Amino acid sequence: MGNLTIWILPSGLVYEPPPPPECTSGPPVRRGEEVIFRLGPGVSNATVQFDGASCFDPPGPYLLNSASLLTSSIDRSVLMTAAFGPYSFHVDIEGPGIPPLSERKGGELETKKGGIDVTTDPPKDPKK
Repeated sequence: MGNLTIWILPSGLVYEPPPPPECTSGPPVRRGEEVIFRLGPGVSNATVQFDGASCFDPPGPYLLNSASLLTSSIDRSVLMTAAFGPYSFHVDIEGPGIPPLSERKGGELETKKGGIDVTTDPPKDPKK
């Protein structure tokens, strides 16, 4: 494990590094590790919001936009006091090729769902 980058793309969320196949609630992270939410090509604006509790402080929502490098990503460290377990979130996105809000049924945003899993697993020994 180590730092985790979550790319926000029109097609969905891409985790870097990718989670192991056995992880169903999201990639594993440990307390104190950094998680970066980053806009990918084709996304102008995004709002990241946790569905319940958050493992970050402040808990969000996090607003990203492609106007500058400073606002196109946000990094947060997992709280040292975060409860172990899954944290689900959703990302509302806007961008070229995504229908504008006025054209969506009921004003729905284009939404992508994701999650991370705060784990107690010890770090893997790279020598093994």
